[in-house]
Amino acid sequence: MAIVDISDLKAPRLIGAWISPGTPNDIDVVGGIAYIADHDGGLHTVDVSVPWAPTLLSSFATPSYARGVAIGVDEDGVHAYVAANGGLQIVNLNEPTAPVEVSVYSTSKEAVKLRV
Repeated sequence: MAIVDISDLKAPRLIGAWISPGTPNDIDVVGGIAYIADHDGGLHTVDVSVPWAPTLLSSFATPSYARGVAIGVDEDGVHAYVAANGGLQIVNLNEPTAPVEVSVYSTSKEAVKLRV
């Protein structure tokens, strides 16, 4: 994951990076935390509030390849919706260092992208 300063649109510059263990497919950033769908690496939460020093908060195994991620925030808290080969996985991220699976919805085809 590259963190790029685009405050000057004519001269973007790299200010931080985090190397994932897998192959990142999708990312959503909410409140200074990057949520990364990392193919066979699962779901990673990375603190990017200090952009030049991103820090891994947690990694969470998904039942199959993580292809897409969307974050939802509501009265029940923060949830990651992860699109994977086998369907949709919903993960509670109220505590970003300790993700908890809420449910899995199986699909007959692979899920690739989603929006909340």
